[in-house]
Amino acid sequence: VGGSAHTVSMGGYTLGGGHSPMSRTFGLAVDNLLEVEMVDAHGRIVIANNQTTQIQHLDGSVTTSKDTDIFWALRGGGGGTFGVVTKFTYKLHYPATEVAVFACSYPIVRVDKTEIGHLVLQKFTSMLQNLPSEWGGYLIGAGTPNEDFSWGSISLFMNHYGPYNASTRSYMDELKNFHPEWQFYCQYKSKNSFLDYEVTTKDPTYFNSYLFNTLMQKDSFTNDWFRFILTTLGTPLPQQGFLSFTGILLGGKVF
Repeated sequence: VGGSAHTVSMGGYTLGGGHSPMSRTFGLAVDNLLEVEMVDAHGRIVIANNQTTQIQHLDGSVTTSKDTDIFWALRGGGGGTFGVVTKFTYKLHYPATEVAVFACSYPIVRVDKTEIGHLVLQKFTSMLQNLPSEWGGYLIGAGTPNEDFSWGSISLFMNHYGPYNASTRSYMDELKNFHPEWQFYCQYKSKNSFLDYEVTTKDPTYFNSYLFNTLMQKDSFTNDWFRFILTTLGTPLPQQGFLSFTGILLGGKVF
């Protein structure tokens, strides 16, 4: 269950939890982690899974216990927190026959200075709350001026894991047809596999950022939240830069 960012290694991706556009279908990377081999801070070799923990000590002796706390802690505890992982064993999945990629983007303020961000965010989040588990991806907002003199953007970058003619894929048609005259773009692309999608993705340019996280439930998406997001994106910064957010979609197997 691979991710989208090429700059994130297997170690950091897995130990950090491992969100993927396929996570709502198959779970996070850590949900598909079966076993870990690790060298701990004492130099001992630890082999951990959800049944046992085996420790090879420096004197060559081996102890085994049913205390699985270290395996639980490694599953999302962060890269290198408890030791240096030297081997992962993963559960694998058969690839889908097709993968549909859906990308849709709107300005927050149009060229004619009409503010549409509130309506767009409201539409996006209403669609995401009942999203079929075959879909996964990211909701991204940015407070940037655009070349056409509009301002800001709210975008959805999604993958559908399954046949293009599936009813779950067509769920996004409603959004594709939502005020086409407002859109920067809104389109489907059909791929043969997740790998076919992955090799074409581009990582963003590096920039300094301040990150914080919050877990949102369905009833979190209120008018107050829409106003907070749009006001925050429009906040002037004391130095060159802009504000943005990335919404990582949960639900399905990520519960």
